Amino acid sequence: MVNDLLFFDIYELHSETTKLHGVCCRRKIRKFAEENNITVIPENAIDKENVVRLAVLHKQEIFQLVNFIKEEFPKSNLTLVVKNIPNPVLSKITVNFPLK
Repeated sequence: MVNDLLFFDIYELHSETTKLHGVCCRRKIRKFAEENNITVIPENAIDKENVVRLAVLHKQEIFQLVNFIKEEFPKSNLTLVVKNIPNPVLSKITVNFPLK
């Protein structure tokens, strides 16, 4: 039995003017992704105010997802913050980086 780890790219969705927590943001993104066969894990950040983090499979095309986010949350920004990481923790980004 082969157990390959899945690797993810982590994006942060943030907005200075649009509320992202408590407005079903994660549910809307999850439902859209499910309907469009996009693997995504949305989670509210606890280490930053009004930030939702999205883990998307590394090298997965997210053009449709980006367009959906622009339509649904027009005053928000989506930024790539970490590439190619296994088993990410989304709520607190620093957990993903080992102490040296």
